[in-house]
Amino acid sequence: MDYHRHGFEIVGIVGANRSPSCGVDTTSRNNREVPGQGVFLAKLAQRLEKEGIAVPMLGVKASDGSIQKLRELL
Repeated sequence: MDYHRHGFEIVGIVGANRSPSCGVDTTSRNNREVPGQGVFLAKLAQRLEKEGIAVPMLGVKASDGSIQKLRELL
């Protein structure tokens, strides 16, 4: 919220898919990758929405072309 309040341009939030905390598109349950957000990013997304701040979130994994995804975000 402070970055936004002080005029910084927030181009996006990058999270690690399959992470139980920081997954964007997938999380982990019983050591299996399942659809959904990790706990931390889900709470962060809720708070940003409550504050009326729209920030794209990008989920990456080492095996899924992450460099190209980051280029698209920028």
